[in-house]
Amino acid sequence: MRAQASTPDPESPEVRRPYRGLFGAPGLPGAGESLDFTASLYGAYDDNVYADRAGVALSGPLRESGVFGGVDTGMSYTRHTRRIGFGADAGAGLNVYQDEPLFQTYRAAANLNARVTRYGSLSIAEAFAYAPEYRLGLFATPTSSVGTFADPFANLATDYGVFRQNSYRSTTNVAFSQELRQHASLSTYYSLSTANYEADELNYVNHSAGARLTYELTPNAGFHLGYGYGAARYPHNPRFTQSGIHNIDVGLDYTRALSVSRRTHFSFATGSALFYANQGVSVGADRRLDLAVLGNANLTHEMGRTWTAALAYQRSVSVNEGFLEPMLAQSVSATLQGLISRRLRFDALTAYTSGAVSGGVSNDFDSLTAHTDLEYGFTRYLAGYVDYLYYRYHIPPGLAVDPRFPPNMSRNGVRVGLRTSLPLIRGK
Repeated sequence: MRAQASTPDPESPEVRRPYRGLFGAPGLPGAGESLDFTASLYGAYDDNVYADRAGVALSGPLRESGVFGGVDTGMSYTRHTRRIGFGADAGAGLNVYQDEPLFQTYRAAANLNARVTRYGSLSIAEAFAYAPEYRLGLFATPTSSVGTFADPFANLATDYGVFRQNSYRSTTNVAFSQELRQHASLSTYYSLSTANYEADELNYVNHSAGARLTYELTPNAGFHLGYGYGAARYPHNPRFTQSGIHNIDVGLDYTRALSVSRRTHFSFATGSALFYANQGVSVGADRRLDLAVLGNANLTHEMGRTWTAALAYQRSVSVNEGFLEPMLAQSVSATLQGLISRRLRFDALTAYTSGAVSGGVSNDFDSLTAHTDLEYGFTRYLAGYVDYLYYRYHIPPGLAVDPRFPPNMSRNGVRVGLRTSLPLIRGK
């Protein structure tokens, strides 16, 4: 459906829930230009990183239990006009560990959205991150529409660091969307991700492309028809040949407010995928073409003027770094966030993922993560915070092609620090 200018709905969240916390309050709606500086200074403690080191090829000094400190800084710029939107951000981090050299991280990203025809728009995004460490992430994101696993390099946090090894990561995304008629639209996309390490034997490349036709049957329901293909490879290890995933993107879409006040919302979507699966743990086992039924569902409820609770479920299939075969996963998450007072904000997330590598009955894995954040705003530009993070996962020995990937992992972490967010430019 083509976008049309309209007056705000009196029931829209922006009008119904104007209450905001003191720290980091957003700028005026519709501001054409903004530039923000952010920084965080913290002390932290992590317990044991490896729950089981048996069979793991250690490539550098291990991250050990203990106390460390750090600082993260960043600049974020956005500019919007009638036809073009542009955004860019950059950041750097510095950590200090006992008996180790200084630990530096860098991040840069940019995105461009442009309306190139009357009803067509193009978007381009590029991101790069550097960290002198090997990171692990094995947690599905139920709220993500693409169903990929969390990227441990998505920000500068050191939560997933395991041992020292220079790491470079980049992502490129290009998409075009064209509205065909009043209730139909066509979109295409291409995505490329790379991971390069100082020891380049297990460098990684993942790319995907596809197209989707979406049709709106009613204001609440519709269907989509499309196709996508994703594949990954290890360029310096040709013997590790990953199979691709054919995403037969056919399904239903539904979203609806479940109450008169529109405080409770429910949505779901369905789809399917074809992939060649190795049904055993060993690489030489028989392969077959598997069909996976995919889908996601989300339930969100607004409480009062500031609190939101949400439940999300997703069944997805993806190719991931460290493995040869596709990972079929089911995940569920629960979130709760809101303001205890105008100065005190609370966030909590719990997510559980289970599934199988290549659809095999003996290839089960599971992961659990929990995160809470309590933030107190001293002023609009300065806040103190306490974070707690827990995660653990288990995969059967022999599944991961990357020997650095430990089969079992469990970790607790605490962060205590100060945050600042300074609006340097606020355009009208």
